[in-house]
Amino acid sequence: MTPKHQNRLPSLVCLVAKYWEPGTVKTRLGADVGMPVSAALHQRFVKHLTKRLGAGLPGHSDTPPPQVQQASCQNNESAAVKQIWAISPPDAVAKVQGEVPGWEIGPQGDGDLGERLQRLFQDHLACRSQDPVEQSRMLVIGGDCPDLPAATIAEALDQLRTVDAVLGPASDGGYYLLGLKGPWQDWMKRLFQEVPWSQPEVAEVTRDRLKAAGRRWHELPCRDDVDTLADLCRLVERLQANEVESLADGDPSSERELLNEIWDCLPVALRSLPALHKLAGC
Repeated sequence: MTPKHQNRLPSLVCLVAKYWEPGTVKTRLGADVGMPVSAALHQRFVKHLTKRLGAGLPGHSDTPPPQVQQASCQNNESAAVKQIWAISPPDAVAKVQGEVPGWEIGPQGDGDLGERLQRLFQDHLACRSQDPVEQSRMLVIGGDCPDLPAATIAEALDQLRTVDAVLGPASDGGYYLLGLKGPWQDWMKRLFQEVPWSQPEVAEVTRDRLKAAGRRWHELPCRDDVDTLADLCRLVERLQANEVESLADGDPSSERELLNEIWDCLPVALRSLPALHKLAGC
């Protein structure tokens, strides 16, 4: 007899993040620190985040999975949490193979951010589980919160057993996490259509759309994105003050590792800033 869990579709965590080409990522931060430095920081953030989350999610393996043609989760059944990095531009897929062990990598596809997010969610949530109780669940996260703990991902997935959506608001008015529970339904399209992306009302618009659709959602604590030099300084202060949740085993080495990586990226001129100068002791 086939175990019940083998008929379940996997929960999916999808990282939506660009390739680290200077001048195309973290340009607001780059205006203060230089585009090569901001791109290097973005690279460290993505690699740190995927390692941090992967270590705390069930079913993670350091064996590189195969390259996929399109970031999707169709026709894949598992009790584990599946991890995909949906990257742009499309030709970057080949450049990052092996960079994030345990994560499948595929292109985000065409269209604006809303169209890409809708397609990612729809591809996964349209797959119906044979277990009516255990429907598919999917989270999309960005790469701007490198200190996002695996415990937050676990909380979001757990909440999706009883609510329709999970929202992780960012302090700049956007969101760092959006989660939906399957199956895919027409009301979900409104979460991605005619949204003022990159504007401070994105999270509020999302709340309004959920409310208008009569849906129940769980809201996670507000977190800071790292988009500016001031944001970077606050990240350093959080890490040094041990305010970030540790990994499940309580090992604080994850925070120390990220601090060291930030320090390695910084040019000499920036290392003297009060909030960043403390990194010299790392």
